[in-house]
Amino acid sequence: MNDLGGGSAEEALGVQRTDGDVMNEDNVEAPPMSEEPQTEVSHEEIADPIDDTYPPDRSLLLSFKFHRARSIYLGQEPGCHRVHHHAPTWHLDKEPTIIQDLVMLAGLDRISEISYEHCNAGLIFAICEHWQPETNTFHFSWGEMILSLDNVQYLIGFSADGDVPITEGSWSLPKLVEIFKKNLYQDEDVFNSMKTGGKGNSLSLVKLLNFYAGKLEKYNDNIQNKRPDGQKKKAMSALFVARTYMLYVLGTIFLPVKKGSYVSARYLYLFEKDKANIKWSWGSVVLAYLFHNLGAASRIDGKQFAAYTTLLETGARELLKYREAFDNYKVEDVVWDPYRAQRRSDHDFNENTFFNGLTSSPDHVEPIYPNRIIKQFARIQPIPKNPKCVEVSGLRTWYGDGPKQYKPKYGWVDAFSKGLWKEWIVRSRNRGRRLGGPAQCVEGYMQWFQSVSWTKICPPTVDLSVNGDIGLPACDPIGRVRSKSNNCDVPMEVLGEVPNICEHEQYLMRRDENKLLVEQISALKEEVQKMKDQKKQKQENEKERYEMIIEKLTEKATECKQLRDENKALVEHISALKEEVEKMKEQKKQETKKETYEMNKLTEKASIN
Repeated sequence: MNDLGGGSAEEALGVQRTDGDVMNEDNVEAPPMSEEPQTEVSHEEIADPIDDTYPPDRSLLLSFKFHRARSIYLGQEPGCHRVHHHAPTWHLDKEPTIIQDLVMLAGLDRISEISYEHCNAGLIFAICEHWQPETNTFHFSWGEMILSLDNVQYLIGFSADGDVPITEGSWSLPKLVEIFKKNLYQDEDVFNSMKTGGKGNSLSLVKLLNFYAGKLEKYNDNIQNKRPDGQKKKAMSALFVARTYMLYVLGTIFLPVKKGSYVSARYLYLFEKDKANIKWSWGSVVLAYLFHNLGAASRIDGKQFAAYTTLLETGARELLKYREAFDNYKVEDVVWDPYRAQRRSDHDFNENTFFNGLTSSPDHVEPIYPNRIIKQFARIQPIPKNPKCVEVSGLRTWYGDGPKQYKPKYGWVDAFSKGLWKEWIVRSRNRGRRLGGPAQCVEGYMQWFQSVSWTKICPPTVDLSVNGDIGLPACDPIGRVRSKSNNCDVPMEVLGEVPNICEHEQYLMRRDENKLLVEQISALKEEVQKMKDQKKQKQENEKERYEMIIEKLTEKATECKQLRDENKALVEHISALKEEVEKMKEQKKQETKKETYEMNKLTEKASIN
């Protein structure tokens, strides 16, 4: 059941409908938002004494008192997280083709391609320490960054379009048993045998795997020999195996628990027959669940982390692994869009990337703020307003005596499903002017960000300049202003002689290499597009084949029913004929008996005469 609070999405996010004002190619020169940041604080906060263990302006990071970064800065190391990464052991490619097709239609067929046996725990530790749940973004010295809906589509290939899967309401044990029987066509005894440890309302992933994985044909071949006398054992169908596999994916990859040993049976609700035509937004599910667990892991008492770690690692692939590396990073070292070469243009983003609202997994509701990371979309970064949803989320814990349970609450209104996200995207005029070069931000952005955020994780006793082997080189790229500038990464004109010939030669070599790479990438793009077209055609053919099989099965079922009716009529006709023959035999017997009697009388009469 979702953790939902009062209020509406409009009140929580402080946004308005766009009234059809969407991005188009004519708004290239849309001016960046230049309004001052929202920095109002209460009189109680203003009266607080200066404390260098908090951001100078406390109006944004309201729960920073219990953040891991502050504890580390104070020399109170909270200890490492335990990262729970569960690699899938059920391989879809070993299942029959019809099961693979059914899973593909649900959009969950790429799990084996995007999962790894191991995870980089050190990298995940460092990333969690930079997460701020008030903004649902990573706070680094160069600004905010986020895993967006666009990242989900590019990194793991899951569409962010579609409906948000919600399982609201009360889920009692009888209701779970009913949904289990309805979707997997098994009885309550099987449900009880599949439960974790034989109790509770969750299903054991190991038991589901052992019962269904690779067992379709073998199970049905042996069903006649194993069923008890007088009982009918139900057969296993491809549809039931496909539903179980998708349930396994949710419990192992998308919505894992810390132990990774069980999954809620209520998720079967998403795969019911009447929802077969619904396209679920699995990208939104992954982000909402990941955001919630990042927030929980950022707390002082956060000891464990369980989410889709592959997405987190891949999204930070361009960053170094440890705290000192993050603290040493400079603005010009950041790769804001590592997949720009794969795009048709610098601004080739799906429109739903700019959705500014609440998204949800079946268990958690979390907001997405693309207006805070416009710089990732090749636009000038404006100064964003403070999100209003923080005031209703329960994250204001400045004056608490101890850390509270991380359980933010937002007023859930589904503004994403059925294409509603189009009415809740960041307005074009608030997206900042488009860029064709390095990332930039409006004047004053860095001063504002440094006043409301906390980006350094290492304690002040650590000399970051010592560990040069972990950080990045101290040299500055040719033609770039050092990060001391307030304009982030503004190109500058290089006058006079280049100060470092070696660097300049390297620059020219890399420029030529880049030119060659661009040509190679263009050729690869064409090849990839051909492969995509071939794959699409193959999928369409497979879909037609599947529909044809279903149609033939339906025809055969109808034919079988007709034959059963005809057989029944024939049996009744044969029974009637048998009865008629018996009557005729009885009649013949009586006639023969009568004739014999008369013959005997005649014989006696003849003897007397």
